[in-house]
Formats: sequence, structure tokens, C-alpha cells
Amino acid sequence: CPAILVRRGSMGSSASREEAPPEAAAGGFSVRMTPELLQRASESSANTEAPVTTTRGEIEEQLQLAFQQGAEYAVGVMRQQAAEEGSKGAGAQIADARDESARREAEINAKVEALHEREYRPPFNPRACTEQRAAVLECYQRMSGQPAGETVFACEAAVNKFVECADFVRTANIEKVVPNSLPSVSVDKQGEPSP
Repeated sequence: CPAILVRRGSMGSSASREEAPPEAAAGGFSVRMTPELLQRASESSANTEAPVTTTRGEIEEQLQLAFQQGAEYAVGVMRQQAAEEGSKGAGAQIADARDESARREAEINAKVEALHEREYRPPFNPRACTEQRAAVLECYQRMSGQPAGETVFACEAAVNKFVECADFVRTANIEKVVPNSLPSVSVDKQGEPSP
């Protein structure tokens, strides 16, 4: 049993002294108070209300109120978590939309590349009739300074071969564009027209 020491007299006065309380009853304790403290206690208790007593019904009402407040708090927390998850869901939707956009952009770029590859590019053909052209140029350079009549007569054969070759190339190209539109032309093994 705990023992409480009580001081007599006012605090700090020379009249205060310590005394041991009488033996407490089994399972309890006792307190001795000074007459001044008893007077003060009785004055303050006259100013205060009576002790609060609660009935079983009031306790049940308070428990119900506490339960209801706890349930409302839990619902609020769940709503907040759902809103956070919803905002995370919006972020996921944005990420999915960006992924879809990137995938579609890649598809479009692949289709554009395929279209560019299908675009017509004429085949590279070496310049036709280069030998005949060189022969004509060489003839005119050789005959420079000569009278015009002599130059024409001397280079006539080279010019005629160049014209025949140019006509053949022109005819062959037209035949590629519009098949069977021109009379056939026979070609020798070197790709030159035969007379």
C-alpha cells in the first residue's frame, strides 16, 4: 500500500511538519489534510458543479457517435485513396495515349517510306550515241577554219550516223512509254540501228 505524507501548515512555513498517515484499509490508502486545505476544498467544491454521472444509455449513445465518426473518417480516407488512384489512372491513360501516338507515328513513317520507295525513278542510262557525237565534234574541230561548204561535205557521214542513232534512241524511248505505237526498228548487237 502506498503511503502518502501530508504536510501540516502552509507551505514554506515553519509550522509544517511531516507525519506518517494512519494505516490504510486493505486495498486502499488514506490522506490527511490540513484544516486550511479542507476549508479551501470545501469552498471550491461549493463553486463547482456536482460530479458527472453517466447512465448506460448515455454511454451507448457516445459509443454510437464514436463509431459513426470513425466510419465517416474511414469513408473519407477511402475516397481520398480512390481519388489518388484515379489521378494515377489518369497518368497511366496519358502514358498509354503517348505510347499509342508514338506507335501510330512509326506506322505512318513506315508507310511514307514505302511510298517513297514505290515512287518512279527512271533507270540510269548511260548517255546514248556518245561515240557518234564525239566523231561529229572531232570532225568539226578538224575542219575549223575551212570554208563552210567543205566542212559540211567532210562531216556529212559522221553527222548522218549521229542523227540515225539519236532517232533510234528517241524511237526506243517512245516505244517504252507507248508499246506498239511505232513501226519496229531492227537493232544490231551493239544496240545501234541497222539499215
